[in-house]
Amino acid sequence: ILILSIYFVATVCRQFFELRLPLAVPPDVVDRAQELLQQKDFKGVFAVVKEDDSFFSRLVSTGIGELPNGLAEARDVMERTAESLTVEMEKKISILAVLGTLGPMIGLLGTLKGMIASFSVIARSDVQMKASEVAGGISEALLLTFEGVMLSVPAIYFFSLFRNRVSVISTTAT
Repeated sequence: ILILSIYFVATVCRQFFELRLPLAVPPDVVDRAQELLQQKDFKGVFAVVKEDDSFFSRLVSTGIGELPNGLAEARDVMERTAESLTVEMEKKISILAVLGTLGPMIGLLGTLKGMIASFSVIARSDVQMKASEVAGGISEALLLTFEGVMLSVPAIYFFSLFRNRVSVISTTAT
């Protein structure tokens, strides 16, 4: 659980950095492209977006590259590219959904292990059983369940938060 928690924190920090609208749709690139578009400098627009690796730039450069094949083809390619880029972003956050599901399962394994230990103590005691020995297994079970849920709840929250960010980025860029 400790390793998964460290991985979870690293993933959340990375996604807070990567899934920002100014990175996906850089205002300076958009402004420069609009200026060139108003001047009808399509090659200049292509050069500006080709240099950048943002969601917006990849989408526009793909569309401009397909314009010789017709406007309908360019739109289709841009839609497919947008879907592909959105799926790429969603793949990066899907591990949070996995952690949200996996946390309680790890906790359940701990619960089972702790309960087995407690019932073992009960089964081995002939005359008098020690409450402290039984309580140790129950304590272990509850602690591992708690840790699993503590991993799961924030993972589910951040997965939802980042999924909404991906939707906003995808909608804004297209």
